[in-house]
Amino acid sequence: MWVERCPLCGSDKVIFDYERGEYVCTECGEVLGERVIDQGPEWRSFDHEDWLTKVRAEPIDPVRYEGGVASTTLYGLKDSSGRRLSVERVTQMRRLSIIQKGYQSLERSLRQAEAEINRMSNAIGLPRVVSRDALEIFRDALKKEIVKGRSIDIVAAASVLAACRRRNLPFSLDEIAEVARADRNEIRRCYLLLMKRGIIRPPDPPNPASYISSLANKLHLSTAVQRVAISLLRSLAGTRVMCGKSPRGLAAAALYVVATIYGERRTQKMYAQAAGVTEVTVRHRVRELIKALQIDVKV
Repeated sequence: MWVERCPLCGSDKVIFDYERGEYVCTECGEVLGERVIDQGPEWRSFDHEDWLTKVRAEPIDPVRYEGGVASTTLYGLKDSSGRRLSVERVTQMRRLSIIQKGYQSLERSLRQAEAEINRMSNAIGLPRVVSRDALEIFRDALKKEIVKGRSIDIVAAASVLAACRRRNLPFSLDEIAEVARADRNEIRRCYLLLMKRGIIRPPDPPNPASYISSLANKLHLSTAVQRVAISLLRSLAGTRVMCGKSPRGLAAAALYVVATIYGERRTQKMYAQAAGVTEVTVRHRVRELIKALQIDVKV
């Protein structure tokens, strides 16, 4: 079973939750398929070395595989027939050996990055497709020598951040920095460098509706509240009230207004803590939404 588009909101941002066996829309939170059989292995692995000890047939990895490099190790100055090699051939073989060692070094870096990316993805619950995107971004950074002189952990964390923004997942720099083995400012600088070198494109402006599901789950709000809040934000798209405002603050304000109407009351402090903004921000955004919608809500 594969779901390309959510029938409820029409979004194509559908991911598969491997732990629950469910297809979930990241826009509205609707569960599109339950008890889906996982066609993957029946065992778990926690790093690449553990995976190698359990896997029975390793497929070709399109992220890592690029045709391979034949063994060019030079032993002595004679070929397999015992004939003496020419000076040109010896020089050529030594150059190929240097290239092979460089390739093996890149392979080791990619393996270390893969283990770190998988660790961070498991810590914050990222789907497998996002981990693959992050590894591809890291590989491109490796080719352009951005990793040179920098910690692999920093570049790996920046790659995870870039992959999340590419897929429009609501994970902030602070949330990734909490599980990363790198400083927040270093991750930010590396992310900007990836953008400057053309490895990633500047992200689209964040959509406040994409934060509704995660905020509602933290506050234990009903699905009906989530749907109406998403519709509310979409009805105001492009208006003045949406321009230049924090998307998390707008999402919290929309949930607050709708939940109040539905009788699912929570304090503004709870909304502010869930969204990572101040209570003043939530209060101002609530007033602006009420004024723009011309509704009478007691806050």
